[in-house]
Amino acid sequence: MSGTPVFVMNTAPERQSGRKAQISNITAAKTVADVIRTCLGPKAMLKMILDPMGGILLTNDGNAILREIDVAHPAAKNMIELSRTQDEECGDGTTSVIVLAASILASSLSQLERDIHPVVIISAYNKALREALAIIEKVAIPVNVEDEEQMLGIVKGALGTKFVSRWSELMCKLALDAVHIVAQNVQSDKSDSQYASTFSSATPTVDIKRYARIEKIPGGAIEESRVIRGIMLNKDITHPGSITPTTYGKEGTKESTITGVETGPFLAVAEAMEVIPRTLVQNAGGNAIRVLTELRAKHTSSLSSFGVNGDTGKIVDMKEYGLWESASVKVQILKTAVEAARMLLRVDDVVQAVRKDREPGSGAPMPEEMMEAQ
Repeated sequence: MSGTPVFVMNTAPERQSGRKAQISNITAAKTVADVIRTCLGPKAMLKMILDPMGGILLTNDGNAILREIDVAHPAAKNMIELSRTQDEECGDGTTSVIVLAASILASSLSQLERDIHPVVIISAYNKALREALAIIEKVAIPVNVEDEEQMLGIVKGALGTKFVSRWSELMCKLALDAVHIVAQNVQSDKSDSQYASTFSSATPTVDIKRYARIEKIPGGAIEESRVIRGIMLNKDITHPGSITPTTYGKEGTKESTITGVETGPFLAVAEAMEVIPRTLVQNAGGNAIRVLTELRAKHTSSLSSFGVNGDTGKIVDMKEYGLWESASVKVQILKTAVEAARMLLRVDDVVQAVRKDREPGSGAPMPEEMMEAQ
């Protein structure tokens, strides 16, 4: 040896390798999802959170709940980041993305137990994602953003699952008015939307962080809320704004040409997607097995507009029921959930490398000390 110092990893930090690390990550993801699983849909349960300052928070918003949770496991922290990413990208689907990602990861556990390599599982997940996005593009219907009735229907789908649903009519109108005020047309040479040809080359964008603000006045009534155009100098009026169109449903699945060892992981993704309608039925107190069987039959018959009524736990035609979800939200949920599953499956070693101050005269010398001694 040429005298070059060789550093060996300290055995003190906790380390998980191979299958143990993958199972630990999957378990952590499922634990985070279980916290907010009952917060999905119009019959969502509320979570009571006590913050460090002693305040009490009552909410069924997934992102708001996860913001208040302090976790130590790296995979759990990653799952919480998914919710924040979804909120920043679309402003909605924060609960769905966590539940779906955990379901996909849970479905991969059986594939790992069959000794299928994670790279093969990830490849099948990529193909399943492309298939799902193609189905969304096929069944999605463009909407006219200038049609106030259509847009109110989409916004109602969002606020119907929130705690403020009792003021749904008022909140929906306030949200839509706020969007119309702050929306700007930004000229773009290309668009990621498959419906770009439906609209003009100018892409409407809504930057609520820069141009919209909510002001609260103690002692006022919610019915007195107003949307103000311009700058507010006198804080005598509450200025609410919410832009989160959503509904919850199940993407259709179909027979695929996938063969070989990737067939199992591919079909596992299709089964994992059923977690959304299953959770909606369970939260509404319905029979999940019976309803999902009926829903599969409808989708197999190319009746893709059928979904779960979150109030009754039964299937209905969403065209007649009037509940829709923005395709961009659905696409982002799928992309984020699958990407999270792919990333965590690639992890085969988790090392908790926390450096602690050494006591004088104990342990091996630090790298800096060894270099100075040369």
